[in-house]
Amino acid sequence: MKIAIVCYASVGGSGIVATELAKCLVDRGHEVHLVSTDPPFRLGEFRTGLVFHRVETPAYPLFREPQYILSLSNAIVQLSRELTFDLVHAHYAIPHATAAYLARQILSSTSGAHVPKIITTLHGTDITLLGSDRSYSETVAFSIDQSDGVTAVSESLKRDTYRALDVHRDIRVIPNFVDTNRYRRVPPAELRRQICPSGRYEKLIVHTSNFRPVKRAEAVVEIFKRIRAGVRARLVLVGDGPDLAKVSRLAHDLGLGQDVVALGEQDQMVPLLSVADLFLLPSQQESF
Repeated sequence: MKIAIVCYASVGGSGIVATELAKCLVDRGHEVHLVSTDPPFRLGEFRTGLVFHRVETPAYPLFREPQYILSLSNAIVQLSRELTFDLVHAHYAIPHATAAYLARQILSSTSGAHVPKIITTLHGTDITLLGSDRSYSETVAFSIDQSDGVTAVSESLKRDTYRALDVHRDIRVIPNFVDTNRYRRVPPAELRRQICPSGRYEKLIVHTSNFRPVKRAEAVVEIFKRIRAGVRARLVLVGDGPDLAKVSRLAHDLGLGQDVVALGEQDQMVPLLSVADLFLLPSQQESF
């Protein structure tokens, strides 16, 4: 099959799952085209059969913000005409499901044009945080219903979708997958010594996220303070996002600055998680 996968390029669950899915589909003999604003974070090395297409959104003084949904829809139309996609897989409902629907309508209006099927995968905050916002809700619900197939990453997200939106389309739950041959605990002793020297610390705690409010990253530091009261521990923060600066300031204000280290965005998570004694994720809500 020829498959277009539309996703966000930034570090986040939807983009990572979409990119890893693309790799797996290529390994199974499919031709996959990733469509996004930038190369996805987990794209990695070249693979035959996996192609990236950049969506360019020109900035004009007339518009107060870039018209990404129009550029994305146009890109899907042009690529589908050239490559005759069998399937467009939209990851994250906003705005990808809507752009895919608009592209399909444009293609359907052309006599004899090949029109791909649309699959929309719901990931979490596209429904629980953004999609349920009254500014988006009706458009999101309509776009989901117009998809040929809809999947969600958990039963809880499926329930949340029906509860928050007027959606009638059947939603199939397909949990996020993990390649256990790659993602398994292999503690690298030298990394442990570097990050958590035994003479200074007993335990290593890791938090990784996109540092958005829903992840409650400041609570991570508050919890770490309680842990430090009884255990010589170090906290490692992995990732980046709008709340990271506040988290760093809070750690400093609580006198924990020397015991908290921020590593930024990291592609290789297996070594970091392997050396951790505790993975801390006190999110307000997760979809798994």
